[in-house]
Amino acid sequence: MNMPFDISHFLRNIPSAKIVDSNGAAIIVRLHERNFSISSATINKYLDQRNMVDMAGETACYAPGYYEHAVDILGPRKSFLDFMNANEQRIALRSNDEQMCVELSAISEFMLIALLDQLEHQQTRQLLERMPPALFIQRRYAPDDVPEFSDLFSRVMTVKVRAPEDYRQKRQKKVLFQLAQSSLFNIAYAGGFGLTLAKSWTRGENPLALYGSGALMFPRRVYDEAILPYYQLALSSDSAIYAYLLFYNILEYFYLEVAETELHQHLVDRLLDPTFSHRRVTQLRALASVVRKHDAELDDEQMLTDVLNEHLLADTLITWIEHYEAENGAYYTERQRLFGRSFTLKLEEDSIMAQIARRLYHLRRVLAHNVEGGSRQFVPFSDQEDVLVQELPLIRYIAEQLIIKTGKDI
Repeated sequence: MNMPFDISHFLRNIPSAKIVDSNGAAIIVRLHERNFSISSATINKYLDQRNMVDMAGETACYAPGYYEHAVDILGPRKSFLDFMNANEQRIALRSNDEQMCVELSAISEFMLIALLDQLEHQQTRQLLERMPPALFIQRRYAPDDVPEFSDLFSRVMTVKVRAPEDYRQKRQKKVLFQLAQSSLFNIAYAGGFGLTLAKSWTRGENPLALYGSGALMFPRRVYDEAILPYYQLALSSDSAIYAYLLFYNILEYFYLEVAETELHQHLVDRLLDPTFSHRRVTQLRALASVVRKHDAELDDEQMLTDVLNEHLLADTLITWIEHYEAENGAYYTERQRLFGRSFTLKLEEDSIMAQIARRLYHLRRVLAHNVEGGSRQFVPFSDQEDVLVQELPLIRYIAEQLIIKTGKDI
């Protein structure tokens, strides 16, 4: 076996990395003016199993009886880091019979070798972004130190599932995947922080950090302080579902105001009628009937339509959609299948508000209600997030317009 040749292949996508030495125990790699070791035993183990190693996406690898998957830490890292420090950087869960083990710790040398061997250049480049910068490496390690190469990726956490050799389902990747996922829940439950299996080496981006108005000006109005925190929190969120529901909260804030305007006018008309008398029971009952009828007819989708009609102009909304699609490509005006229902916005002034209300309300119901096995079920951290990200600009624009148009002139 030509070991240096194999290692050169593994290092092909790492700029400036080169093999400088080799002995029976390790291969020495030079990177950023420092030496690092890669265990020969791990290399041999990987090469022996290479034909059986399956890259389950770009962030996981599977071999008979073994599954390892990169983990993303959700929210502030401090709680997670404190928890890991308290457990000496390694959390291990064992089955009652001690035959199976799930471990949360830094990425293994085995998986790192598999990634460097099988990932494409672009994916490797994204993985290398998880490595400290060159200056940090030079300062962290003394010139005479020879740390393990995997130490450069110690901030990359992975969950590892190990099954015994005679495990009857050891070739069933799905079972080991499910054990990894369920173990992350138990760890998160115990530690009080969020963990999820990573899908990409690309660092998560705020789904709303895509555009801004670019217009900086002194405010001409003061805006309702009750809804501004929802807007700021939505923009700061890395979660598409969270951001969508926060924007919807802004729309929902105006429900009663708009819905009760008509009711108040009916009541005023009755009370100011010269023939009205509070001493007449029949008239009091008629007044109460007006209120009951109004409450019975309240409908969230209709109230949302009323809010849009009250505060926005149909032609302005249509213009925004046209401009958005001119810059980003047709989307809202094309047929989209959104969680069990199809939507196509027709840019018609007399119906655009009702169309948008129907679309927004449907998405809100899907996000707020989780029905097992239903076609209208939203699954976080899935490809469905991409669909929701495409829906965010419209509801963001509407929320912004409501904030601006309901402000008080200075």
